[in-house]
Amino acid sequence: MAKQKGKVAQVIGPVIDVTFDLNDTSLPDIYDSLEITRENGDKLILECQQHIGEDTIRAISMESTDGISRGVEVTATGAPIKMPIGDAIKGRVFNVVGDAIDGMENLDNENGLPIHREAPKFEDLEPMEVFFADPVRMKFLGGPIKRGNVWRALLRTAGHWQIRGYGFWHIEDRETGIMCGYTGFLKHIEHPEEELAWGVFEGYEGRGIAYEAAKKAKQAGVDFGIKAPISIIDPENHRSRALAERLGAQVEKETIYMEEPAVIYRHSSDS
Repeated sequence: MAKQKGKVAQVIGPVIDVTFDLNDTSLPDIYDSLEITRENGDKLILECQQHIGEDTIRAISMESTDGISRGVEVTATGAPIKMPIGDAIKGRVFNVVGDAIDGMENLDNENGLPIHREAPKFEDLEPMEVFFADPVRMKFLGGPIKRGNVWRALLRTAGHWQIRGYGFWHIEDRETGIMCGYTGFLKHIEHPEEELAWGVFEGYEGRGIAYEAAKKAKQAGVDFGIKAPISIIDPENHRSRALAERLGAQVEKETIYMEEPAVIYRHSSDS
């Protein structure tokens, strides 16, 4: 599919207005990136901020607009600005458009994450505070977290997505939209493999919510290259053990994990 082309209509400092001959297309979405190729071949990245007419958008430039004039061609990428993800970004320094600025080679950000992400909901904090303060539920997640540190835990979750390219999703009650649990993948420093984990808040157990969410997460894991994750479960947590087995996982071994007895379940790639 050909990328949409437009023309610079106005330049005011870092602000650039771009007009498009729409025909059968539509204007770029808010936060979509646009590119201008300078005479020397370098690309100037813009970000769509506002639709200001039927055929015009207002964008903000990520670098100096020196040398950019009316009539210059602009290419709409059809995607937001993305940052590279994965283990390769550790110790690296990037600018806001995902280019390396540490003297090392650039990393592919085609499958990266957008620089704009939905913020955690403030109303989710209270049920999370209760959940994370429970020593039983947090046994294999680093232990209970004081209520004042829950926001920090949320930031760590966001960081896991940025570094690893995968992480936890919140589970929401379909009727109320209130967060009622979590599921997804994490990779502990103490363990070299990806773990599929899940949990629901008090009052939501026994309704099939954790199973439905964990099943969807397991399927989504294939897109992240996670085909046979493990689950680390307390031997006495019969409900989670039953859920793991319902997902098709089998006991791989019994071990000591974080100084506590644990059962390692292995999920098969075809279950």
